[in-house]
Amino acid sequence: MREDKPTLNELLTHVDVGTEWLILGVLLELDMKDLTAIEQERPTIDQRLQHMYALWLKTIPKATRGELIKALGVIRANTLADKYKKWISSTGRATATSKDTNRRRHSPSVSKQSKLVSVWTIDCWTYTV
Repeated sequence: MREDKPTLNELLTHVDVGTEWLILGVLLELDMKDLTAIEQERPTIDQRLQHMYALWLKTIPKATRGELIKALGVIRANTLADKYKKWISSTGRATATSKDTNRRRHSPSVSKQSKLVSVWTIDCWTYTV
């Protein structure tokens, strides 16, 4: 079983990150020019969040619940991530299987001694991944 792709309605109902929508979009691998366009064209945070999620679901092949939960952890939205995971469990929807998680953990392109760090700076906030 693979990770499932969430629905837009599910994301809008259970994963409201508010003003953190932009950094979440970057972490979900959306193009910054697309995010900037959303910011300029959509006047409210709710509209920006909705369009960011819609773009993510439409354009990113690995738009899964597991990827979203991982990104929520990076922006320190752990309480929201926990509530979302609890909702997923209560509905019987799939998350990462041990096989999928194991594959990510032992990626052949990264040596065990190396430490990869990504730093994102957006609107005066710095996030280290």
